[in-house]
Amino acid sequence: MKNKLKLVLWGKNLQLPMDYDNLEFDRYELKNYDKCYDLYIYKNNKLIKEIWYWDNGNKNFEFNYKNGKSDGKQYKWYSNGKLYREFNCKNGNEDGKQYWWYGDGELHYEYNYKNGKRNGKQYEWSFDGNKMYEGNYKNGERNGKQYEWWSDGKLMYELNYKNGVTIK
Repeated sequence: MKNKLKLVLWGKNLQLPMDYDNLEFDRYELKNYDKCYDLYIYKNNKLIKEIWYWDNGNKNFEFNYKNGKSDGKQYKWYSNGKLYREFNCKNGNEDGKQYWWYGDGELHYEYNYKNGKRNGKQYEWSFDGNKMYEGNYKNGERNGKQYEWWSDGKLMYELNYKNGVTIK
């Protein structure tokens, strides 16, 4: 059975609308803390969604769950409403591409995960958009060529790794 969740909360001059027309759920809990509101949504007595809001009404984070474990897209925001982090979980573990942004919206990190461990290409950028790091991971360990650059764009180092150990 589909329920419609449409709440408007007042507190500290805060109006907090939440509208999930396509979300199937049985019940929800709303908790009011000093600086935020927390919404927990359940289906068959299992948590399926958790949303925290900043005191200004912007989302703080939104996590999705399946069978009691984080699953699907997960999001975190700065209090100004700009996206801070986006990642995917599968069966409770980080899985797939993960992005982190600076407060001004510039990309900071792009990581890849598999079964909760870094796996594949990893990138990091400085706040002004210069690439700071590029490397590869396998099962959570550095593996292959790793590059790191100074803030002026000059190469700081190039190293080669196998299973987390530097090789020549």
